[in-house]
This record gives sequence, C-alpha cells and structure tokens, in this order.
Amino acid sequence: MEHSDPTRESYDALPYARLVHRFTHPERIARTARLRGFEPAPVSTARVLELGCASGDNLVGMAYGLPEASFVGVDLSDRQIEAGRRRVSDLGLENISLESGDLRDVDESWGAFDYVLAHGVLSWVPEPVRLRLFEVCRERLSPAGVAFVSYNALPGWRFRGLVRDVLLAGAAGGGEPRERVRLARERLALVAENVFDAASPWGRYLAARQKELENESDGDLLHEFLEDQNEAFSLRNVADRAAAAGLAYLGDAQEAYVPEEPVADEVRLALEALPGEIEREELLDVLRQRTLRQSLFVHAGGPARHRADATGVAGPRAGLEITPLSRAILQSPRPRASALARLQATEGSRVTSLEHRNVALDPLAEKVLVLLDGSRTVEEVAAACGWPVAIVEAVIEGLLRDALLEG
Repeated sequence: MEHSDPTRESYDALPYARLVHRFTHPERIARTARLRGFEPAPVSTARVLELGCASGDNLVGMAYGLPEASFVGVDLSDRQIEAGRRRVSDLGLENISLESGDLRDVDESWGAFDYVLAHGVLSWVPEPVRLRLFEVCRERLSPAGVAFVSYNALPGWRFRGLVRDVLLAGAAGGGEPRERVRLARERLALVAENVFDAASPWGRYLAARQKELENESDGDLLHEFLEDQNEAFSLRNVADRAAAAGLAYLGDAQEAYVPEEPVADEVRLALEALPGEIEREELLDVLRQRTLRQSLFVHAGGPARHRADATGVAGPRAGLEITPLSRAILQSPRPRASALARLQATEGSRVTSLEHRNVALDPLAEKVLVLLDGSRTVEEVAAACGWPVAIVEAVIEGLLRDALLEG
C-alpha cells in the first residue's frame, strides 16, 4: 500500500502480511470489463502497474503466471520493497520491477500501462495523494487500459468504523507499533467481553469482530484500523473524483464472479426506477452492507459500454479459474508444484495458488509441497516424509485442487 511520509515508519516497522488479492488479477479485471462491453488490452502481454504494492507479493504471483506480461510496483516502504526484490531474485523473474518511491512521482518516464492497480490505497492516504492517484491512473493508462481502485465503502464501513474507534482508544497509550496493536486488542477484548447487553446488535457485532480480528496479523490490524488516515467513501464520491481526473466508472471487479442474487420484486422495481447506475449501486450497497468496493475505471469518452442487466443483480457470470489445470498432473511420475508456492512454503504456511488465491497449508501439505520440485517420484516423496504412499497421494490430490501443481 502507498503511504504518506508520516506513516512510513509504521509500515517499515510492521509490514502487511504477504497476501495476494484475487480481484486485482488482470484476467479477472478483463472479464468484468468485457461483461461491461469494454474490450481491454490482452492480458497475456499486458503492462501492469501497482501503486502501493507493499512487498510486491501480489504482483509476483501475477508475474509468475504471466511470463510474457510485464509488471512494475511502487511503494513508499523501503523495507517492503527490498523484501520483494529478494523474492523476485530468488524466483529468477525477469518480468517484474519493484521501485521504492511515492506514487505522486510516477510520471511519463514510467510509460503506459494496460492495467493500473491501487488496492488499499485511496482510504489510507491524505487528500493530496488521493487526488494525484486518479491523475496517475489517467496519465499512465493506455487507451484500452483499466484502473482498479479499492476503498472502504459507505455506508457499510461505518460499522467497522465504530470498532476502529474502540481500537484507537485502546492504542492511544502506546508508543511503538506492536505496543499499540497489543493495547488495541486488549481494549477490544475488554469491551466485547463486558458489553452490558451482549445479546444486543452492538454486543453481537463486537463479539463477531473480536473473533475476526483474532486471526488478523498485527500488521494488518495496525494499518487497517490504527493509522491516522482511514476514510470511507460512497461510490458517487469516488466516481466524481475519478471524473474530475478524466476517468469514467466502468463497474466493480468482482461483478463477473458473484453469484446471481435473489431480489424481491419491490427491490427490483425500486432499482429500475432510479435514474442511473451509481444510484442503483449505492442502494445495493445498503442492501448488501458492503464494506469494500473494488471499482474499475477507464478513460472518459471511450467506446460505448453496456451492462448485461440494468439492476446490477443478474446476468452472466464467469468461472473462477484463471489457469486451467490438467487432471493428467495426477498421473505425472514426478509431480511439480509451483516454484513460487514452494518458496513460500519454506517461510510459512500461506502460499499463492496458480489461480491467484491465498492458500493456507496444513502441516502435511506444507511438508509435501516443498518436496515437489519435479525431481522425485511419489514414492520418493513418501519415503522422505516417512509416510505411506497413499497419504502422500491424497495430499498431492489436495494440492492439485488448490491449484498449486503445474506439472
């Protein structure tokens, strides 16, 4: 993520957890764009820019799976960029570059890009950076380019904002980032476990959020809830900001992948009566209690576009797979897992699939995965693990289902 100078220290001291964000993948963006009647640049040879790329793990996953495309990431955190560069070097990737710097300094010398990504930036930076973000998107987008901008969405995020208030009150007495996170967690636990009416909507909501945040990394909690900058926006507000920079709202990235929703007749009639798409989407945001938007933008005044369904709740939906996987892999005498996943498995249990998803490995899968470099038979892997062949075969089949095998 991109940050202003006053928060650089906290991002260096406590980086984000290393994750990929599946809806930022150019293939997913392209599918939604085509659903909207916009023909984007070919993904296989695209140029992709990520603003606020953190350690670049999101881009690394894409670069690994799209060797003919090229990727550039920029982030203000020197520590995270250096970590990302080490990962790129370890994998021998030559189609990705990670740069330390401020997104406001991205200019014509960077060239044009077919996809510009800004995940988790807009809500967490000061107003001057927000304004420049949309300018950079417009300036750096190719004619058929698509920009992805995610942000905390109103009105749904107001509920999470209440939890942020509790966390901020607890963290107020802390100094360094980890101490602030510890105090914030303690305060949320105190409030959630002792709220006067635990059965009330507020009591139930606090309990649910406390349970959710127990599994959140310290870095994610710090930057999501405890940074000075954290604003939520309506779609209208963001679309107006984009329009001022010369961009037009296209749709949201997950549109091609969400299941069709059953909608009551009165809701459908209300949606159809609204004057425009923005108004329809904002009503749906209330009905869905949406807390995050992942909006797509293109150059204003481009080709005419359409949507499949005026209410925004139906229409064709694409499949989820990005990389088709052959079941013949199961018959491979020497199975080979993704080199990226194997490297990640040596560092922890969370790895990136070939479908650009985060996969949490159990201890058995973690042990088997690192051995699947294409040099060992299943029997040799079983011997190395000290397990029966049948167990290893079952683990390998699970790795295939998780899109972690490539040969």
